Amino acid sequence: MARIGFTGGHHTGALVVAKELQRQGHTIIWFGHRHSMTGDKTDSEEYRQVTAAGIEFVPLQVPRFFRLSPFVYGARLLKAWLPFYRRWQKEKIDLLLGFGGYLMVLPALASFFDRVPFFIHEQTRIAGRANYWLSFLAKKVFVSWPTNYPYDPKKTVYTGLPLRPAFLDLIQKKRKFPPLVKKTTYPTLLVTAGKQGSHFINLLIRDNLDFILSHFNLIHQTGRTEKTGDYRFFSRLRERLIKEKKYSTEYLVYPYLDDEVMASAYAQADLIVSRSGAHTSYELALLAKPALVIPAKFVPRNEQVENARFLVEIGVGRLLDEDEIDGAKFKEELKRFLHQEKKRNIKKYPLILDAQKRIIEQLKPCLKA
Repeated sequence: MARIGFTGGHHTGALVVAKELQRQGHTIIWFGHRHSMTGDKTDSEEYRQVTAAGIEFVPLQVPRFFRLSPFVYGARLLKAWLPFYRRWQKEKIDLLLGFGGYLMVLPALASFFDRVPFFIHEQTRIAGRANYWLSFLAKKVFVSWPTNYPYDPKKTVYTGLPLRPAFLDLIQKKRKFPPLVKKTTYPTLLVTAGKQGSHFINLLIRDNLDFILSHFNLIHQTGRTEKTGDYRFFSRLRERLIKEKKYSTEYLVYPYLDDEVMASAYAQADLIVSRSGAHTSYELALLAKPALVIPAKFVPRNEQVENARFLVEIGVGRLLDEDEIDGAKFKEELKRFLHQEKKRNIKKYPLILDAQKRIIEQLKPCLKA
């Protein structure tokens, strides 16, 4: 059986593939971020979920190219190279699969020097800068969306995006998940922003909490980072509101929504407020429920803006510009939903649902029996 390295910035889909390969008997070694933000000592959701699956986790220290001059980036990369390469050689990797972003740089270079087969999975609708340059070292590039990419056509394979089993059960098998919200006389608002949460969106919720809890049940994923302290703030606020018995709606607060809980939240949601990362956008397109999407502006190449525009095109999303939206305008968007769009009919967009299987089939020629 093979020793397979995983790396990259999109751990949700990667972990789906890693668990299946692990189930088949292969050994998985994960190169990733133990902490999501510089200076934050809170373990990342990536680290929590990977180690919970019994997978060896190797912390990476890789500089971000974003906002660095090529000279400074090269110097930092060179400094990180030797300690990483020593660890890499100890792991004796047979195959490397990268899921996007700057985290792939050191493992990809190591695979090139050691002649280890390297594959890339592209999550976004726009080719990432690291993905593009590293694609010249890759055997194949798996892409998530039926769109034109600048990769070598001979290497490019349309596989779709690996989806969590619970989400597939929800949309394919129509599985009934246990409800999170018990009071169903109000519509349910789901607020989610990926594995780190969004401090910007959390502030919009804080500024409109009175209005929201007067008209919606609220399932609120805040993120776990201690740099903002959002989970601590909102969980304490929720406890106070429960004691006061001020609202007849329900307010649920989570630092992160695990797969089964996320499926329950999706099932109950009437309106979703989120960023427009690749995985969230893919799920929203398949879920076919109305969403207010607020793309993160700090993401390189405006990839979240592109994702949000796609959701608008298919009738799922309403794009809210982070530079223009404030508490008052956000409240107006919630009112719009209550008065005009609550019963809007949205059709699901046809996307691939068996990406995990397709990716593993492409890897088989390089896997040891």
